[in-house]
Amino acid sequence: LGSALGPIVTGAFSDRYGILTALKIASAMALISFVLFYLGARYYARDLDKVERVALTAEE
Repeated sequence: LGSALGPIVTGAFSDRYGILTALKIASAMALISFVLFYLGARYYARDLDKVERVALTAEE
């Protein structure tokens, strides 16, 4: 959903503040997204090891 709204939001910022500012904001959001994804990925394997293994079965 976030990527789908990107052009709309960038266009709105472009209309209000200019294309250069809109593209700077879009680039900053992409950089912030990358940093958050990277930090989450670093801890994913370690956190997954901490989760209790539970057998999932279907009820009848």
